Amino acid sequence: MLKNEAKPGVNLTFPVDDLQQTMPFNIDKVSFSLGDISVKTKSSHEKGRFQFNIKVKSIVSITEKFLEFELLGNSEEMANKLSKEMKKSMEALIKKCQNYNIDPFGYDFYARAYQYPLYKEAQADWGKELSRAHFDVEVDLRIGSTGAVE
Repeated sequence: MLKNEAKPGVNLTFPVDDLQQTMPFNIDKVSFSLGDISVKTKSSHEKGRFQFNIKVKSIVSITEKFLEFELLGNSEEMANKLSKEMKKSMEALIKKCQNYNIDPFGYDFYARAYQYPLYKEAQADWGKELSRAHFDVEVDLRIGSTGAVE
């Protein structure tokens, strides 16, 4: 998704905070399939470092849930919780890449396209420059269908 190459049908499973059950096994997970995925990335340079704003939008279909949570009346609440979990997961992955000074997602293309003079200076050591960059991730998931989820 962060490379903007994900096709519809990506399946994910996330735990949902504040809905965990007290059982001997995990039943706080929700599985869903992403429909059309829109990823918009904007780049800027402020306070001596690159800034990347990433907005992810998708309509999801809930495929499985293990918790006792009524989806019909609370689909917006569930969508917000899933968006929050997906955001945390993406930010953790970006942070991990920054720690290793690597750019598997191609953010150098955005920096080169929108801040070419600044990118040209940092190009030789892009991994280090990326490790200093600030990322702002927004995820907006909407539940389109719930299907057979029990």
